[in-house]
Amino acid sequence: MPYFRGEGRDVIQTDATTFQAPRTNADMLLAYATVPGFVSHRNPTLGTWYIQAICRIFMEHAHDTDVENLLKIVDANLEKNYLSHRQTSSYENRGFKRCYLNPIP
Repeated sequence: MPYFRGEGRDVIQTDATTFQAPRTNADMLLAYATVPGFVSHRNPTLGTWYIQAICRIFMEHAHDTDVENLLKIVDANLEKNYLSHRQTSSYENRGFKRCYLNPIP
């Protein structure tokens, strides 16, 4: 049985689906809305806190910050902006190189 982050009695909505992992796990950066065993918070109108933070941070900083550091900023943003409830994002770097999504020429 596959393990999904956020399983438990606190889960109200899930968007998770299973997928077939590639044979090689090299050059991958896996981003998660939360750490194992905890739920991801979602505003019914605006969507998940994590995706809101990703959209905002990537729009503001993608021109001069690499993706891995963007994810670090997203996590710091979750901690700073949502004090009433806690959510910590995480990511796994599996040989992923420095990557800029929108560099200025």
